[in-house]
Amino acid sequence: MKLENYLYICDETSEPTGTNRAVLIPASKILGMRPGVVAGTDALKKMVVHFESMENTGASGEVVITMYAADFIATSDAIVAAINSNVTDGFVVLADNLNNEFCSDLINTCNVLDSK
Repeated sequence: MKLENYLYICDETSEPTGTNRAVLIPASKILGMRPGVVAGTDALKKMVVHFESMENTGASGEVVITMYAADFIATSDAIVAAINSNVTDGFVVLADNLNNEFCSDLINTCNVLDSK
């Protein structure tokens, strides 16, 4: 039986502060992805990953992924492949700004907007 993958996302770039976040999301909590419109940014290079609340509140969270190029389809394909990957420990890095590690070379950075 395959264990569920857990997706790690960290928007921190240096030592932790009160404004930066890291989340570990069960893959089953991912609701979907869409091209992103974030105020004051180039929306063509953004995508938003939505996930269910991990506190059973009915709320949801979002992670904004910034891409190097406006290629939503290829980036979402890479994220889906990472979600479905067969790793032995179930730990999958989607986006880690601190260690500059991403599931695809199409991803530049990320920002966790809500992690309820």
